[in-house]
Amino acid sequence: MIKKDLARALEIKNPKKEDIFGIVGRMEVLLECLKSDSRHKGLIPFLQTYYLITKAVAEKKLKHPRFFKQPDKLDALDVHFASLYFHPLKLFLEKGQAVKPWQTYFSYCQQPNGAPFLQMLLGINAHINADLTSSLIALGYDQKEDYLAINKILHEQIPAIMKFLALTEHDWIGLGALFMKKFTEQEFRKIIVGWRLRAWENAQDRRNNRHIILQTEKIGQELIKTFDNLSHLKHLNHITQQVNSLRV
Repeated sequence: MIKKDLARALEIKNPKKEDIFGIVGRMEVLLECLKSDSRHKGLIPFLQTYYLITKAVAEKKLKHPRFFKQPDKLDALDVHFASLYFHPLKLFLEKGQAVKPWQTYFSYCQQPNGAPFLQMLLGINAHINADLTSSLIALGYDQKEDYLAINKILHEQIPAIMKFLALTEHDWIGLGALFMKKFTEQEFRKIIVGWRLRAWENAQDRRNNRHIILQTEKIGQELIKTFDNLSHLKHLNHITQQVNSLRV
């Protein structure tokens, strides 16, 4: 069984009473719990990235009340979106069960010597390419201007993400970002923003959810193959070209 405080952090019993500030608090609890157990080290890179971006969105909402046109609708989206990560994580931690579209992510994160950048990217793949599309459709979310505004916040957080990977996780791509800062940040942003734009398009087309989930898992496997063949900073350009070619 997982710890009670961890279990509570992963359970959103009443989404209508939750907001983005509550999600940030839950993520802080999750991070502390995962950091205290070496078995879950591979889960930290994605959660840390997700936390940094979500916290930045919450701060933007608090400090700049007019930044988002419809903040309440964005709150509802953020809560529903987070629940699609919390529930699979709870199943994995409690029962060792990995459900799609998170199977590839959890499988890779169990490996003892996994690459932190890839652990992060696999989580982003599952959450954006599958969960975000599903969330947009489920809520009928149509606030495109607010949706696109998140891309600006994401871009602002990339240096902090790369710094975390380099200095805390000692990841070689994160370290490379310190020397190739502009290139790495631009390419990483291109990958994530590209996935977010595709998620929006898929939601507008109401793409078949099962197909999207299966394709997301396939992208995860392709990501692992790409990284298995790389071992040096000179391959950074190849990484981004390969990843940017992967679309649901």
